[in-house]
Amino acid sequence: MTRSILKGFITSCLLFISVASQAQFPSELWHEGKIVLVNSDTVKGNIKYDLDRDIIQINNINGTEAYTAKKVLYFNFFDETAHQYRQFYALPFRITSEYKTPVFFEVFLQGKMTLLAREFITVRTVSYGNTALSGSNYSQQILAYRYYFLDDQGEIERLQNNKRQLYQIFKKKESEIRQYVKRNRFRFDNKSDMMQLTEYYNRLVAPENIETNE
Repeated sequence: MTRSILKGFITSCLLFISVASQAQFPSELWHEGKIVLVNSDTVKGNIKYDLDRDIIQINNINGTEAYTAKKVLYFNFFDETAHQYRQFYALPFRITSEYKTPVFFEVFLQGKMTLLAREFITVRTVSYGNTALSGSNYSQQILAYRYYFLDDQGEIERLQNNKRQLYQIFKKKESEIRQYVKRNRFRFDNKSDMMQLTEYYNRLVAPENIETNE
């Protein structure tokens, strides 16, 4: 085995080990926090959430209980993995064209236009190359977000990574938003970009009322 091939083999092994040993995602861990139910009861303990099924579990001295989004007003906790406070609300959302049902949304930024999100785990293929393993790649699980906007009329709209839709959502200040997107090389898959854009819009329409959960 030549030195270059050996080097490539070692590199691929290290990459595999790195991916296989990656840290757990927030939804896979327990976090100390509280749940406020629709009947106004407050339950405190260790929280674990499942956004795929819209279920929240809590573990305390009374044992482990599970609540669906229909029974929850909101829950919050401090995420040790992200080093930040996080808050989720159960809000009515139109899953189909026929009816709305409570769904958990994380609040990223509040204002005239509120930025919401639902995280999910996806697989990204990363390519790497050298003289020995040109064109090789590996798969890596990453945390990603689907973004939603809640307007001051209580309507929630999911952003489909479409600029035309984005400008429609921010139609009150479309000209300014178009300039902002072009000037700042806006990316739909970047959490910071999404928050900054929403904050910019809110400053244009209601500069005195902006609250971020970062």
